[in-house]
Amino acid sequence: MKHIVIVVVLIFGISSVSGQIGINLDRPMALFHVDGAGDNGVDTPAASQVLNDVVFDSRGYIGVGTLNPTARLDIADSQLQGIPPLRILDGSTMSAKVLESGPNGVARWTDQPPSYTQSFTAIPGQSFTYGGGQEMMLNAKIIIPQNGRYLLTVRWWSYNVKSVWTKRPGLASIYVYLILRGTPAVSLDSIEYYMEAIEGDVITFTTSLYAGYRSQNEELFVRITPVIGLPANSHGTVQQQLSNDIEFVPQVVLYSI
Repeated sequence: MKHIVIVVVLIFGISSVSGQIGINLDRPMALFHVDGAGDNGVDTPAASQVLNDVVFDSRGYIGVGTLNPTARLDIADSQLQGIPPLRILDGSTMSAKVLESGPNGVARWTDQPPSYTQSFTAIPGQSFTYGGGQEMMLNAKIIIPQNGRYLLTVRWWSYNVKSVWTKRPGLASIYVYLILRGTPAVSLDSIEYYMEAIEGDVITFTTSLYAGYRSQNEELFVRITPVIGLPANSHGTVQQQLSNDIEFVPQVVLYSI
């Protein structure tokens, strides 16, 4: 006797429309579409209904809580349901942690890097002469303490001790450079300040220079370059002299940002 066994497999809740696969819904709206709560209905679902949907589109993008993902993984805010959008549990999670990626793109929870501020004071009595840039000597080296982004503020105070013009008085200027020490040295940021080229004037200003992302133990320094400004047909020389009073010399402040 021959036994004929007929196996009928019924898969409930799965639909296929024009090459699209839907689970728990009749009208899939992506290459692969799962309606977790089965509440989409036949028309275009409302935003609150989409929050429990997951889609996989033809680009390979995955959308959670959205039907139109704009990234490889696009997770829409689901706070309407009182559920946070994302949770990564790796055994080290605690409050006030940050998600940090390593060189291979592998992410992990780490402690927030501590904020950092250090101030430096210029050595009194330095002079900066027209015709060439000179490093501003400080009471300590500017060493980057940890990887991160940094901003450097210069609080300038000096005398214009020399102003010789063969034509009418005009303007002189000071270039302030933030430089990464190395071979070769790399200029990171700069700014120019103008002032009247009158002998004996006091020059004061405050400016900030962006150091960008820096690595631990890199060294920065500030270069000062006085130059001739306006008018263009003037010729002469200027010299900036720092005070011998420690209370009236430039300060440099390094911040992590």
